[in-house]
Amino acid sequence: MKERNQLIQEAIDALPPKRRQVFQLVKIEERSYEEVSHMLHVSISTVNDHIVKATKSIRENLERYHITVIGIISLYLIS
Repeated sequence: MKERNQLIQEAIDALPPKRRQVFQLVKIEERSYEEVSHMLHVSISTVNDHIVKATKSIRENLERYHITVIGIISLYLIS
């Protein structure tokens, strides 16, 4: 599990800075798109775009290790 967490964190760290920030706020800190939109002074559609692209990038990065996006989120909720 520790190795899997490390792989997931590396995939998140590989995201561009703003995309990583949006992903962490929405998926890890469980903030709403609207809240993140206000915090970062971007539109809700921009937040959505970052989440879609971040999820796709992370999924593609982790597919070679057979780790799913659901696995990513559940591991963060556990830790």
